[in-house]
Amino acid sequence: MASLILASTFASVHGFAAETRRLKESLPAEVRESIDRHEATAATHDDAYAEATMAYCSRWVCRRDPFPEHVMHTFVNLREDVYGAMQGPEWNVTGNLDDWDVTDRLGELDLPVLITSGRHDEMTSTLVSRTVRRVGFRLVLSLEHFEDALVLFDVPAILIVVLGDRHGTDAGRLLLP
Repeated sequence: MASLILASTFASVHGFAAETRRLKESLPAEVRESIDRHEATAATHDDAYAEATMAYCSRWVCRRDPFPEHVMHTFVNLREDVYGAMQGPEWNVTGNLDDWDVTDRLGELDLPVLITSGRHDEMTSTLVSRTVRRVGFRLVLSLEHFEDALVLFDVPAILIVVLGDRHGTDAGRLLLP
């Protein structure tokens, strides 16, 4: 592998869950209460739960209104049985990934790493900064007008970043099409 792109990702599922709980607090009280009530009663298949979680997604996953077709396709075709088994509810990790944490291994990366995060990304600057501290000096691209999964949403504004060698040659040179 010559380089690595960590696009809107996290190194610890518990760190991610804690940050999404913090972001959830920015939602109106009735939305938060609906999410919490449905999760407490294991009623996450209820339409009211889906509506409440979409309020979160509209703020922290994709701010386009309406969602682009490919984003809706993802939400509609999300395999709840698989997601539930792997993670569980977004805010309370109960699945197989409950103890997934590669934070201590990030320093082993010995290649150019690009780390991206959008301004309204659920992979917040708090999560990204934890990753950056562990990876060491690498290129971090914080994009003010991009959401999560930025490459899916603004194809005409794709940014090409030249990743140099581990000594920094050309690292961080940003080319705009």
